[in-house]
Amino acid sequence: MRSGRVGLVAIGNVSQSFIYRLSSLHARLGPVKGVSFPSARRLVVSLGAGSAVAKYSDLESCSAIWIVAPEARLDEVIRNVAAETPIHKTIFIVCGTPRESTSFETLRSQGARVATLSSVDEVWQTSFIAEGHSDALLKVREILLKDKRRCIELDCGAKAKYLAGVNMVTELLRPWASASVELMSAAGLSRSEASALAESLASRSLRAYSKVGMKIWPPGAKRALKEAQKRAEQLRSQCPREAKLYAEGLRLALEYFDRGSAKNATGHAK
Repeated sequence: MRSGRVGLVAIGNVSQSFIYRLSSLHARLGPVKGVSFPSARRLVVSLGAGSAVAKYSDLESCSAIWIVAPEARLDEVIRNVAAETPIHKTIFIVCGTPRESTSFETLRSQGARVATLSSVDEVWQTSFIAEGHSDALLKVREILLKDKRRCIELDCGAKAKYLAGVNMVTELLRPWASASVELMSAAGLSRSEASALAESLASRSLRAYSKVGMKIWPPGAKRALKEAQKRAEQLRSQCPREAKLYAEGLRLALEYFDRGSAKNATGHAK
């Protein structure tokens, strides 16, 4: 018979996972399965909640099962859970994975209701991104709201779009930020002055976009960037690495905003 208790499958360094800090989840914990029974017992002691079990089948009584595992071992864990645990419309919350809920077909084909949950910021862990089956999302919201955490829900299967958006203003933005500071420093600004100015200008651009959207691209911008393309050639001998990035950025900006303008003109843009 199914209970309201929550099961946990935890493999790897769980102390680095956000589930370690979700006290509302701990309050509902029942069976905890680790890579071994001793590891499960250590986790139970560390969390101060749940009870260690030796077999995946011991999770059968749980209406919801949370899974935490390194990406390299996640498929193996999913296969083991699906093979050894009877699934009766069980809710599964797969934590910390870049994958979408629709990718866990091994579980879904047996009737499981799957969602994924990730922290927006691994340091502060106050906001979370969730996507997947509506029933599973309801359980996620209950836990996060009781812990006073924000839950941002994505469309099911839309995590790739979200992660691309995150990458573009984090990892992919860093080379441009670095090149900006290097170029301004090469022009005579101190590094601290260049960094402060780059931060201010970048913040201003994001604020402007949040207010006006694609209208941030004014009619005269295309002409201005074409003139900038000519000036970019002058940098090649002085700052070749930054000049290459600058020239490519100008090309991509012109291409991206030209397409955006064309969509706006025909009424197809969102």
